[in-house]
Amino acid sequence: MAVEEVFHTLDEFDTEFPADSVEWCPAEPFRDVLVCGTYKLMEKKEGAQDERCKRTGRIYLLRLADGGKLQVLQRIDTSGVLDVKWTHIADTENNRILLAVANSNGYLQIYELKKRESKTELQLIAEERISEDNEDVMALSLDWTGSIPVLCNRKHTSGVTSIRSNAVKPFMLATGSYDEILRLWDNRNLKQPMSETNLKGGIWRLKWDPFTHQYLFAACMYEGFKIVNCDYDMSIIGHYNKHCGIAYGCDWSFLKKEDVSHLKIPIGETLLIVFTS
Repeated sequence: MAVEEVFHTLDEFDTEFPADSVEWCPAEPFRDVLVCGTYKLMEKKEGAQDERCKRTGRIYLLRLADGGKLQVLQRIDTSGVLDVKWTHIADTENNRILLAVANSNGYLQIYELKKRESKTELQLIAEERISEDNEDVMALSLDWTGSIPVLCNRKHTSGVTSIRSNAVKPFMLATGSYDEILRLWDNRNLKQPMSETNLKGGIWRLKWDPFTHQYLFAACMYEGFKIVNCDYDMSIIGHYNKHCGIAYGCDWSFLKKEDVSHLKIPIGETLLIVFTS
């Protein structure tokens, strides 16, 4: 199979501003829903020396409809969106699907996904500025499972942009950076990576596939999107670069084969989503 044949375009959607983050909802019954965050640095007006550059953005709530077409459920105008992450709280007292958003105004915002009758939407339930002392501080990234750092590693030669643990291999970490090198680590010995490969583009996002946890989906900025088989020696098995922008947002769908068939989508067993600037 040729590398490019892994990708099949179902639909195209213009986000207007550069799309730098995208996440499929992992929880039932919303696995056909995804969110996309955008970011745009607005240029200063001519002659406005002291005026700060404005950062704007949007949050799109989308649904995968019949035939693989994207349906816009909601559009939220906000400041520049730099990261989004879902979490599902399910216990005896709660069953809530939450979305955390990090934005360029320095806020961490929490939205709840709600369905009322036939309408599905995000509702803002909390927000907090990460720095009360400095208005220039931006919230760049977030993680629902944060903790204190246990070590420092300087193997990367440029800024690290993505770190991903593996759900079925608890000692494995994947890291990507502007140095274009994808590295796999055993977190019991972080002096040297287990393996590494050059993806020939700055690595902005990394996502493990949610079924086998064997394949990494990488957004490689000016080099497009790539799928890497990490079973043994890392090998690139898919490459998509049929766009004119920068590859930023990517994710795997949690929909199973029977769900894809129900939506009358004429492709294989796995759905991917990509967004570019």
